[in-house]
Amino acid sequence: MHKIRRTVFSKYGKLFPGILVMLMIVFALCFSVIGCTRYFLNQRSQKPNSFVIWKTDDFVEAVTASDNGLAIAAASGDVVKIWSVPSLVLSKKLRDNFMQGWALRFSPDGKHLAGGGANNGPADIYMWNVSSGAERWQAKHGSTIHIIGYSPDGSEVASVGMGKETNNVKGPGTERARIWNVLTGKLVATIDDIHADVKAIKFVTNDKLLLFEDTADNGVKVFRVKAFEVNVTSSSGKPLLLHTLKPKKLVTAIAISPSGNIIATGGRRNGYVTIWHLIHNDVTSQKLYVKGIITALTFSPDGKKLAIAVDGEPTSSGPVFLLIVDVEKNTVANSLQEESSSGFILSVAFVPHSDLIIYSQGQYMKGWNYGKQLDRSQSRG
Repeated sequence: MHKIRRTVFSKYGKLFPGILVMLMIVFALCFSVIGCTRYFLNQRSQKPNSFVIWKTDDFVEAVTASDNGLAIAAASGDVVKIWSVPSLVLSKKLRDNFMQGWALRFSPDGKHLAGGGANNGPADIYMWNVSSGAERWQAKHGSTIHIIGYSPDGSEVASVGMGKETNNVKGPGTERARIWNVLTGKLVATIDDIHADVKAIKFVTNDKLLLFEDTADNGVKVFRVKAFEVNVTSSSGKPLLLHTLKPKKLVTAIAISPSGNIIATGGRRNGYVTIWHLIHNDVTSQKLYVKGIITALTFSPDGKKLAIAVDGEPTSSGPVFLLIVDVEKNTVANSLQEESSSGFILSVAFVPHSDLIIYSQGQYMKGWNYGKQLDRSQSRG
């Protein structure tokens, strides 16, 4: 037996070091593969992905964030909800008989939330106290409200109606803007001399309001975006034309920067998002090619970023995109792709003091962390 062992060792003993080395190499490769797999999985998990904040039985028509970054809100059907940030814990559910909310906006101090809805009830503009959730007042604007904006000091709120239609055609001057006292709901001013589709508004001072109208001349051949200034304390309150912009495509979305000196326009597919710089009587522009229909635009609180919602292939089941553009560099800094089965993105808002964007897509209100991760372990709708 000992002779056999000596024979086996003498025959195969020289191979043991080589086998040992090979085993060590195999183990090293295995640990390397496992390590790389963990690394790439970890990197993938750290990529900014979208997540659902609220799923409803109706369409989510509007989303908004407070200027202090402590709250977000959304409107769907007859329900308005408010969530705390950064926990994303539902804090308030407002008014079960809200008439199909179309517009939402927090006051500059975050203490009030205004909502505008369809013109099919006793009221179509509402004001709530955010901390208590109690309704402060409601009023009758007279037409379906699709835009809301506050004066810089938060004392007044403007609402813009969609106007009346006859045979699917808007009559001239059927749209109007109204200015309300935030605390009392008293009507402060009415601006009736509006003849086109108002896409955006912006208070530049407590007394002056910018209106951006979208018009089409000669059917669909020539397009105009007109910037008007309105003195809301004037007895006449007639809009003063400041600028006339000439986009190449039919405008489907407009956004105004916080300063009011930059606006962005976007239109139908295979067109451009145009960023217009309005400085006194001069207008300069920069273009960013985007393939698809622009469904929503919004600037970040510092005006350095522009969020663009794109319906990439509206005639098919193609993807939907959300892009973040560096305004100064005129380049796409971040992008998110969504499936079109949930519908197109209708409303977008940056959440101040964070890397969070909220948006509405069909029956969903979603969030996207385009930068650092946000604690959403308690997120629920």
